[in-house]
Order: sequence, then structure tokens, then C-alpha cells
Amino acid sequence: MDKKELDIMEEEFSESEVDSVEESPKYVEKSTLSLPSEHLALILFKPRSTMLIAVIFAALFVLMGEILTIVLGLFILAFAAFVQLKVKDYPTLEVYQDFVLVYKLESDTLVRRIDYKDVEEWTCKDNEGKSNCVVFKLYNGETIYKDTFLSGKAYRLFRKLMGDKESRVVQHQKMVERNKKVKPKFKFKLPFKWPFGNK
Repeated sequence: MDKKELDIMEEEFSESEVDSVEESPKYVEKSTLSLPSEHLALILFKPRSTMLIAVIFAALFVLMGEILTIVLGLFILAFAAFVQLKVKDYPTLEVYQDFVLVYKLESDTLVRRIDYKDVEEWTCKDNEGKSNCVVFKLYNGETIYKDTFLSGKAYRLFRKLMGDKESRVVQHQKMVERNKKVKPKFKFKLPFKWPFGNK
């Protein structure tokens, strides 16, 4: 992707255009919804598998017996313990075959349903270094974002479900369409056939 496409994406998903989904009044109790579509995944806020791998490596560093590796291992263990005890985990997105449920911040029951047919484009981006977020731009002009450290998992799922609506794909298609509309340069043609071959 070239710099021009990246600049377009930044304009499309600038902070001034992002409306916090937490302020939306469209949340309902999940138990009141009919969910006939196939359930694919629940995306939480904290990366549990990553933390588990970190703890395993930290334990290995401690067992090595070297001073530096012990210090490093204890540091990783302390960090993992802090995240586990102080950072609250909660569901952020629940992915289905035909739609996604967006959870209200730190709620296990209040959700908002977004059908894929209502999504104009989507992307995953960094949220000022705090975490990553998944961004949905709807056809009605609304932009919704959800913070999660598992944006990689969300990206893989949405790439399969609506890959043609990924922001970089949409912006590339728009650029191709704009280039098609550019008139070709005028080519001068001789009023007679060149006798010594094509020129």
C-alpha cells in the first residue's frame, strides 16, 4: 500500500469522525435477541493465550539459573501478575456468520447487533499505543470502534467474512475507479500509413 492510500485511510478513520459506541443508545440485553446465525468466536479484551506464553517463558528464564535471566523472568512474571489482577477482562465482540455483536464497555450482557450488510468498510488500527481497536464504518455514516488486544484474531475473522469491505481494499478500489476516469493522453495519428513499418 502506498503513502497516498495510507493518507486516505487516516482521513477516513480520523479521531474527529469516530463516534464512541459506548454513547450509543442501541444496546439491548443479549438474552432478548434471536441469534440464528452460526457462532464463530468471542473476542475478549485481554490476550489470555499471550499472557500464558509469557508466563511459560518467564518460568524457563528463572530455571536457567543465570542472574540476568532470573531478573528478566521475575520481571515478566510480575508484569503478567499485574495484568491478570489489575486489568479487567470482558467481552468486546462476538462474531457470527452474518453479523457481529458489539458489547457495551465492561458489560457481559448489553450488546448491539451490526449486520455485515450494513458495514461500508472496516479496519483494525492502533489506539494511541494503549491497545488496538476494530473500527466499523456503517452506510448510515456512523463509525464504531472497540478496543481489544486481540485485534489480530478479529482481523482474521473479518477478513474471511467481509474481506472485500476491508478499508485498504475499499480505498484501493476507489483509487482504481478514479484512475479509470482520467482521460488518456492524446496520441497523434498520421493521416497516411507509414511505408517503413509501424511507428
